[in-house]
Amino acid sequence: MAHLVVIAGPDAGQVVALPAGEPQLIGRSSEAIRSTDRSVSRRHAELTPELDGGWSIRDLASRHGTMVQGRRLLASVRLLAGNLIRCGTTEYLYKEAEASPGIAPVEPAPADAVPALAHSIKNILQGLRGGTDTIQMALDRGDLDLARRGWPLVSRNLDRIYALSLNLLALARPRTLDLVGVLLGEVVRDAVALARGSADARGVSLAVVVEQAPQDVWADQSSIHHAVLNLLLNAIEAAPAKTGSVRIVVGVWGGHDDSPPATPRAFIAVEDNGGGVDPSIAPLLFRPFASTKGQRGSGLGLAVTQHIAQAHGGDVEWDRDHTDGARFVLWLPTGRPESDPDETSGPEALDPGVVDEKFR
Repeated sequence: MAHLVVIAGPDAGQVVALPAGEPQLIGRSSEAIRSTDRSVSRRHAELTPELDGGWSIRDLASRHGTMVQGRRLLASVRLLAGNLIRCGTTEYLYKEAEASPGIAPVEPAPADAVPALAHSIKNILQGLRGGTDTIQMALDRGDLDLARRGWPLVSRNLDRIYALSLNLLALARPRTLDLVGVLLGEVVRDAVALARGSADARGVSLAVVVEQAPQDVWADQSSIHHAVLNLLLNAIEAAPAKTGSVRIVVGVWGGHDDSPPATPRAFIAVEDNGGGVDPSIAPLLFRPFASTKGQRGSGLGLAVTQHIAQAHGGDVEWDRDHTDGARFVLWLPTGRPESDPDETSGPEALDPGVVDEKFR
């Protein structure tokens, strides 16, 4: 049976089963998927069961719209396992019954992972508390400038807890790979739009370069989006505040090998101008819960990203030859898989500027 997991918003943690054959309404007045989020309309969106057991979703002319994978719905669209649905400020993760092939769980956490994870969560909550205290003081004083100074701290730590939640979900359970034809440039731009708040808070510039548009890349779009977002957030953290820069390059092969592979590979390279990676800690980079950031990191981002890449027949690597900061490269195979995946895909993309303005 399919489920919706509330991963952000006032009802976070709630899990809603989607009973077969029964349309489900998301909204503040719904008895099916009831929301306490005031930014959600009374009748916000409707989930409709399909004959093959899947589900579609359509917006019900809600005030703030319904987003799937960062794109606003203009018509009914078929949901794919792992899709993120946003209604107001609430985000739902759509999950289907387990199937294979797919992404298996990351290796179990070591015994000392719980204290490390608790420290990471505590630090994020302390940041949120500091920001909310500042905003509360600003509200008491009617000081808008003070509120503006407090908000970036809140926004940045909300991004951090959001990323941590996604990585924990990826760590805990296997999921099905829903392979579709993916435009990597669009996936990268969506991830950049989501990470821009964190970059702005630190004064880090973001630049996207599409050297060559990869053709015939078949991937699970939400998983690749997750992997790219992890690399982006790591790079933003590593870049120096106010003078930092992060560059994301999309292309085919074009890496640092001496000769091209027999089958071309697509790549997404994420570069920052931070202090780089100490070669002595290279063996720890992709190990779960082995953070090199001290209490600022959970040690999950690179491990989950590598797991996603390898499930697609690709990989992620640290570029040892890049000396001006750090460079991580996500490699993906090109070409249509031997067994054709389901042909359904996400909604038609709006102009990125329109989407960004509505959900910045």
